[in-house]
Amino acid sequence: MLRDLGGANLALATVILFAIARPTTWLVRAVAAAVLVAQVPHFIYHAAHLDLMPTSLDRVMQTVALTLTLVIPLLVLLRSSGMSEERETSAAQSAAMNTSGAAKQESRLVISTR
Repeated sequence: MLRDLGGANLALATVILFAIARPTTWLVRAVAAAVLVAQVPHFIYHAAHLDLMPTSLDRVMQTVALTLTLVIPLLVLLRSSGMSEERETSAAQSAAMNTSGAAKQESRLVISTR
């Protein structure tokens, strides 16, 4: 089970890195939702088994750490609702225009060299 969970966490980490490198509204939301889907059952399990921790400090620290794994993606989801889809669209259009402009310039160079 540890290898399976480790593989799933590595896969999730890979998607998180993609979202950090090229954040789009939907990718950021998908990553936050995926983290919540993974962490809510994890939090519930550990909250139900606090008696396994040796000290009260361990119980508190574990609960605080696992709570952060829920709060952070929730905050990301709330903040992503304010992300501008227009900004993404205009950035994509600018990139497309730059690419087509470069292609036109390149074709002019090819034509002029013949």
